[in-house]
Amino acid sequence: MDLDSPATIPTPEQILNGEAPSNVGPVEVVRPPMTAFHYSGGGVNLMQKALTDAVGRPFRNYVEEVVLQAVGITQSTFEQPLSPERDRNATRAHDYRGRSMGPKWHVHPELAAAGLWTTPTDLAKFAIQVQKSLHGEANHVLSQTSISEMLNLVGVGNYAVGFMMAKQGQGW
Repeated sequence: MDLDSPATIPTPEQILNGEAPSNVGPVEVVRPPMTAFHYSGGGVNLMQKALTDAVGRPFRNYVEEVVLQAVGITQSTFEQPLSPERDRNATRAHDYRGRSMGPKWHVHPELAAAGLWTTPTDLAKFAIQVQKSLHGEANHVLSQTSISEMLNLVGVGNYAVGFMMAKQGQGW
């Protein structure tokens, strides 16, 4: 599917319903909650829709202002497709011989699930803010209680809310 034009980018509703121009099927419950873990981009899309309905603003605008800017993340965006200015700074995968692989980038209309463009520096800023919030040193976006809940395992598997957890020694 060609998603180079904003006219061909599906809306969140079209994605959830599996309607053209979306290239995925409808979001459906396929197993009872808490019985197995499988990543669910559809579930993340559903959370995105709930957030945008609750705040009455487009996901990109809201998250960039209320989350990214609030913690000093300045080079990241949910812009899809990338503007020519941002495209100049985008990179692509290379093989072990240094040859570029595949297209430079894809348009991901599923913003919350796959649409963030970021840099190593911005990811580090995010990780620092999570740690500061966890230790009660900052709460630019989420409280210490919220971050603590997000870093605890939920349901089945080694995942928390938004984070994959790994066991080292005797603890997670």
